[in-house]
Amino acid sequence: MSRKARHVLLLAALLSGACNLTTERPQPTSLPPAVATASASKPEVSISAPLDGAEVVVGTDILIRGQASDAEGVTRVHLVANDRIVRTVSSESPAGNRSMPITLDYRPVVTGRLELEVVAWRGNVAGDPNGVTLEVRANRSQVLATAVPLPEVPVIDPNDPTCRVLTNVPLNVRVNAGTGFRRVTTLASGDQVPVLARLVDDSWWQVRLRDGTAGWVAGHNPDNTSEQFVSVYGDCTNIQALPPPEPEAPTAAPGEPAPTTAAAEQPPAAPQENAGNAGNGGNAEGSDRADLIVANLRGPVSLTLERGSSSVSATYEVTVSNRGAAASGGFRVRLGGIPDSDPLVEVVGGLGPGESISFSHEVAFSADESVVLVATVDSNDEVSEGDEGNNSTRLEVTVSRN
Repeated sequence: MSRKARHVLLLAALLSGACNLTTERPQPTSLPPAVATASASKPEVSISAPLDGAEVVVGTDILIRGQASDAEGVTRVHLVANDRIVRTVSSESPAGNRSMPITLDYRPVVTGRLELEVVAWRGNVAGDPNGVTLEVRANRSQVLATAVPLPEVPVIDPNDPTCRVLTNVPLNVRVNAGTGFRRVTTLASGDQVPVLARLVDDSWWQVRLRDGTAGWVAGHNPDNTSEQFVSVYGDCTNIQALPPPEPEAPTAAPGEPAPTTAAAEQPPAAPQENAGNAGNGGNAEGSDRADLIVANLRGPVSLTLERGSSSVSATYEVTVSNRGAAASGGFRVRLGGIPDSDPLVEVVGGLGPGESISFSHEVAFSADESVVLVATVDSNDEVSEGDEGNNSTRLEVTVSRN
């Protein structure tokens, strides 16, 4: 059967239960029937790792990295191993993501040739598969070719005893276990974070972020538990299982601000002194689409470079909001104009109507100069918006020498 013929994987019997890289997953016994579509536009997917023809060892986890894209939004992705679906991941946004980085895991259990294919979906419309062929060896000594280093691929230590989650797609982190709680940041696809606790049904996982704070990430699609957001590995036997929080009165973890529901959140107030302009427009009244804006770019506008110092640093906060009538899907936020360094980019899994999220970055200035910082939401033009003219704001910073 050709790869072209295998892309119609609709209505497959998907895997059930939480995903764990340390255990073998059952596989469906047959391929689903073909489903025709009249749409000329189909989702696309690319694979950056592993390389075609690579050699792997049986019983060792393989991480497949790629990018799924669609003009309307990718809703889920299938990983197919030798004609059988072995992994399904979905977008955290019901509307899907126009551009969705993916990290999928698979552990081969037999030696020989292994054909891996990735298929992206927009609702019930499947894209053409993209795949690689691997050779599965019995042990490391049988691997003949020298592996090509791929720095963008995460590394899993099979001897790591820490319970961790690996994000399959960009994933929002919230102050408590539920989509109604305030989001604090977004993890990129392929991020690995240690687990602190979980809900009893594994639908949410409490994780430790790089800055030491705690937050919650979703484990699977609430409408279809076989569609996963994360892979879980390590020793999780002693991880505390908690009941779901009360939605009427959500509580924060110790040391965190009290969470609020998305419906109760209000867009940030208009910028005050030392804040950037929110852009040329604002509301997309009557629009049935998202409308992303940079609501605030805030930070010091005047800095002093002390004598004998090579640089001076300050913290700048970027707040983005969705003031449209629909959820946005995933997008990027870019802070550019930073002297002597590349722009800073944050990945956001999506914002619902009226929702906002903020990021803080420390920026270093090393010269006596004036710099214009530019914050841009949806910098890769991934979201179809009601108003595309209000996605940037500027802030001029003057650095003088003492």
